[in-house]
Amino acid sequence: MVTKDEINERLVRLYADIAAHGYTLCSGQHEKPCKLPHSCCDPGVCDLVIEQAKWDWDVEMPRTGHPKYPLMNPDGSCSAPPHMRPLCALHCCCIAAFGFHPTDHEWTERYFELRNEINNLEFEKRYGDDS
Repeated sequence: MVTKDEINERLVRLYADIAAHGYTLCSGQHEKPCKLPHSCCDPGVCDLVIEQAKWDWDVEMPRTGHPKYPLMNPDGSCSAPPHMRPLCALHCCCIAAFGFHPTDHEWTERYFELRNEINNLEFEKRYGDDS
């Protein structure tokens, strides 16, 4: 049986992997990147991340002092690791708009492989056998 600690370790890795996978689009590194790179940050989502980090990981996320985005570092990166910001780690504009990347089937397949593994582990973490 897999322990919750083992599940958490796998989730940390998977959220980092899916965030990096999406970052290729958001940062403009993909041949068909997002039309508005780095445009999806929202102060309300930062507030949700702060709450979820406490709820799921028992971590107090300090606010960075950014005038608009509570978790944005001076260099524009997020201070929360991907597993503490699942909404952000999983978000890709093309997935939200179309459900797939319109010109990159392999990118889409990899995205859903990672997301399905995350979904299964999150389910196991929340509803699995506690014995």
